[in-house]
Amino acid sequence: MSDEDTAQEQLQQALHHHARAEDSLRRKNAVLDGINRIFREALAARSEEELARVCLAVAEDVTGSAFGFMGEINFRTGRLDDLSVSERGWAAFTMEDPAYPRGKAPTGLKIHGLYGRVLLDGRGLIANDPASHPDRIGTPRGHPPLTSFLGVPLIHARRTIGMLGLGNRAGGYRPEDLEAAEALAPAILQALLSQRMGDRLRESEERLATVFNILPIGIGVLDGEGNLVLSNQEMRRFLPTGLMPSEDDARRERWRTRPSDGHQVETTDFPGASALRGEQVLPGLEMLYTQEDGREIWTRVAAVPIRDAQGQIAGAVAAVTNIDELKRAVAALEENQGRLQILVGELQHRTRNLLAMVRGIAHRCLRASPERDDYDARLAALGRVQGFLSRSEVWSVPLADLVEAELAAVGAREAGQVTVSGPPVDLPGDKVQPVALALHELATNAAKYGALTRPAGRLSVTWRLEHEGNLPGRLVLTWEESGVEMPPEPPSRRGYGSDLIERALPYQLNAYTRREFTPDGVHCVIALPLEALRKWEGPA
Repeated sequence: MSDEDTAQEQLQQALHHHARAEDSLRRKNAVLDGINRIFREALAARSEEELARVCLAVAEDVTGSAFGFMGEINFRTGRLDDLSVSERGWAAFTMEDPAYPRGKAPTGLKIHGLYGRVLLDGRGLIANDPASHPDRIGTPRGHPPLTSFLGVPLIHARRTIGMLGLGNRAGGYRPEDLEAAEALAPAILQALLSQRMGDRLRESEERLATVFNILPIGIGVLDGEGNLVLSNQEMRRFLPTGLMPSEDDARRERWRTRPSDGHQVETTDFPGASALRGEQVLPGLEMLYTQEDGREIWTRVAAVPIRDAQGQIAGAVAAVTNIDELKRAVAALEENQGRLQILVGELQHRTRNLLAMVRGIAHRCLRASPERDDYDARLAALGRVQGFLSRSEVWSVPLADLVEAELAAVGAREAGQVTVSGPPVDLPGDKVQPVALALHELATNAAKYGALTRPAGRLSVTWRLEHEGNLPGRLVLTWEESGVEMPPEPPSRRGYGSDLIERALPYQLNAYTRREFTPDGVHCVIALPLEALRKWEGPA
């Protein structure tokens, strides 16, 4: 071979390599352009099927295919459900088959044939002579004649969940076409999964918004500045401006509490203000609200702070229930005990529903945290109180039942560490809630840090009726833990339980309380004057 022939051959080889490099570059660019198109179209797609048709069109363009389809495995039925058939595929469909109506992607397909081989093996497949392929099963009526086939699995978390099927490339499929389709597959799967998650989230939000707005309970989410950032129609009745009443806002005067003696009216903030200061307002608080027409109505309110990841207060969730009609009806019927009992039962039922709703809203709006768990447990304790009262015909609850319920709630009766004893004592309905909350705080503390955390720990809960000379009689409840290795110094932090036992009970029930952290465990005494145990005779 002459030097001229050698040079000519080398030139031809160089041109061939250059052409192949250019072809490879074009394919890669086409794949990248296709991926960009998929994610661009995903932003505007109105449904998963619409996005799937766009993905199929991209795959058809990149591989030169005449048509395509996409399906996913239904792991419940063990069959293949098509997500979409491409526009070109429907255009090539020649007749109507009742089993495969035009325009409706088929479902419930048996996993076999060429597409079945792709799904079972989890690998790409090229069949340029489908009629002679060992897995060939034929095509349904009206399906375009299949002259070549390319299939690529869709893999998520190392599991084949579906496939992309393409057909009838002129001249058959090449390895580089399979490579291009495999490069597109992850982008297609990611776009479809994102679309599906977005669709489900929108559906969930629409359902929640519908329920949220038809609730007869006003629910609102406040930001750290007290602005109402999320609310339903009922809440906007109480905060029409979207702003929480501030110290110098005339709207602050619209929210008032009334002491138990029913005389002097005390002015207070909307409960959201307390929550923004870190306080929890439990659903038992009743407040008067002055409407635009000047008429006062009774409401029941609750609020809880929202904390960020660093534990700082970032806002609050507040709930308001209009109980005015029920409240006034109870007052008007106080002479008729039978009818009064029915209305009180309805009040308890609504209160339990409110507690359940507030718990649900808190779970959706608050991050998972120990504070949220504590709040949820306190609401559960209030729910148990309402359950006792709704079943009571005499509007009272046995103290023994309250003690047993709170111990059972923390699993204390299962380990045989607890002794409970005392005479039969009934607590009137209007005195039950603070006592139940105090027992809940003591039981929770024992289950988290005290006697119920170790096998050697013991807990004694006793009560007695005490009369000393001319002094007023009282009910004395003693909570005594033992077998606990207490730290040398008592805790410096004051929590909700401390405030409830040491401040709220003396204020609400004129009780004497003492809680000590002895070397052997917690020792708490709650003494109620017997006058506080008289039967409730109706609202003041």
